[in-house]
Amino acid sequence: MNIFDKLPDDIQSLILNKYLIFPQDHGLLNDIRSFYSHRNKIFKRYEKIGYEYGNDYMDEFNIYSIIDNDLMAFWNDDVAYLLGVTDKNYIKMFRQLAFNIKNDKDSIMANYNFHLNTKISPKTKINRYLAGLTIDERVSFIKLLCKI
Repeated sequence: MNIFDKLPDDIQSLILNKYLIFPQDHGLLNDIRSFYSHRNKIFKRYEKIGYEYGNDYMDEFNIYSIIDNDLMAFWNDDVAYLLGVTDKNYIKMFRQLAFNIKNDKDSIMANYNFHLNTKISPKTKINRYLAGLTIDERVSFIKLLCKI
């Protein structure tokens, strides 16, 4: 509190109003913690299998491209995208604001950009896929990995 008392009044007010009067939602905080812990578990599992880090996403042992591919399949319930997007996949996509906005303008391009756009880095897609999953869905994905 000694440091807090030395802060200007406007900053003290901002801190008190934002974090004490309006505390962060516990569900959101748990989801953020889950995102990071499950993301680390997933990467460690793929490292254990033998995949390697690198910037050549065409390499068959590239950890980012493999995780991206596996998460993409998990999102679509292991149904090939040529056969269409599953209802569960749509439910997951609609959890993300960016997809909702793009879907209102052009749903075909929104689907393409979400899953099949090769201009988006696999690192970005991995984060987007994991962020779109619930805590239970992340656990299910890790359980599938443990069977490998």
